[in-house]
Amino acid sequence: MDIWAKHGHKVIFQPENNGYESENKDARAVLELDKVYTVDHVQVESWISYVQLVEVPNKLFNTVLFNDYGVENASI
Repeated sequence: MDIWAKHGHKVIFQPENNGYESENKDARAVLELDKVYTVDHVQVESWISYVQLVEVPNKLFNTVLFNDYGVENASI
């Protein structure tokens, strides 16, 4: 996903074994595969970035677990 995404940007949870195993497992416990979520904000660090979703407040997820939702995904 675009790490510079603004509030309201749409992303899809598609972890495909990306990120650390523990992050992937934790995200799968609260998110649904291939579901579209709304970006609240992105926190960019020196070597990693996190996204907070509107639908899951107060929890950060590694951005590599998501893909941008765009025209090519309109049927989802």
